[in-house]
Amino acid sequence: MKVRVIANIPNSIAYGGFERRAIRTALELKKIGVDARMLDWHDSNDNFDILILFGLNSQWIRIVENIGEDKKIVIMHINSNQNYKLLALIKIKIREKIAKLFRIKSENNNCEQITQRADLIICVNEVEKLNLIKLYGKNIVKKIVMQNNGVDDRLFEISEESNKIKNEEKEKYVLFVGSICKRKNPLLLARELEKFKINGLFIGDSLKEEKEYKTEFETFINNSVYQKWKKNENWENDKLLKIYKNASLMCLISESETQPQVILEALSIGLPCLILDTDYTQSFPFTKLEKIKIENLNNLGNKIQEMLRNDKGNKIYLPENYRWSNVANSLKNNLLKIYEKNN
Repeated sequence: MKVRVIANIPNSIAYGGFERRAIRTALELKKIGVDARMLDWHDSNDNFDILILFGLNSQWIRIVENIGEDKKIVIMHINSNQNYKLLALIKIKIREKIAKLFRIKSENNNCEQITQRADLIICVNEVEKLNLIKLYGKNIVKKIVMQNNGVDDRLFEISEESNKIKNEEKEKYVLFVGSICKRKNPLLLARELEKFKINGLFIGDSLKEEKEYKTEFETFINNSVYQKWKKNENWENDKLLKIYKNASLMCLISESETQPQVILEALSIGLPCLILDTDYTQSFPFTKLEKIKIENLNNLGNKIQEMLRNDKGNKIYLPENYRWSNVANSLKNNLLKIYEKNN
């Protein structure tokens, strides 16, 4: 069983959480004996049995059309942070009708064709699943399986060690991990922390397409007293492990997510979290976390100060099935089932 993976966007153009997850999936499958790696676009001999497409990208239509209806298996690993409301669905349907009228394939039409061709569709939560069904019909339900994101095994291993650190011994900083972009609101968080003289540590790189936001954020950090920004941190060394372990609170007030990796990582060591109250937070393991509504963000600093002062925040530990090694084994079993069914 040869498995090849394609990330949503070439890594030389964009390298975010989604692309990292695609690469990590191939690596973790390889660790447990699967012939898995990223697809070599330019090697005509890079044959495969299963192709995993990360993301619902309308441009995959050419790949799917060229694969055809032979025995090659197509797996879609979806991480869509869009929750389609009624108005958005109406707009999509109108664009689709206009495209059909002029005999043009719309983006949504391409995505529908891809989902119909897919042998298996992986979703991380019910919101994602329901969005797909709204857009592409109930006939894809039987193809959908739920598969949570994986967390580095080392975080589970340091959770007991982290719990031995008394609250007063911690460095007392609020941690943000993720892309420095408008959607995740790091600038708003930094301003609130600075206003209340709370130490903040921001880990992540800026997006190439948001240069103005990056400049504004960087200027604020450079002129602040209590905020720090570290770039280019990753899981290839243990520095990030220590950063998580010594934090007092993880804060992610992102307006759009599905199953944010950084919150899973924080929960794996029992780090209290504050998140924005959005659709994804209605599913496990986010339901019992401290939340703030978007209309109350002007009270963010007070909320954080209260949590730090009272050591408030439920310590919710992730089940073992969130370990990357267990996620990889679960994925391998799903791949084997569909591979054996098709051969």
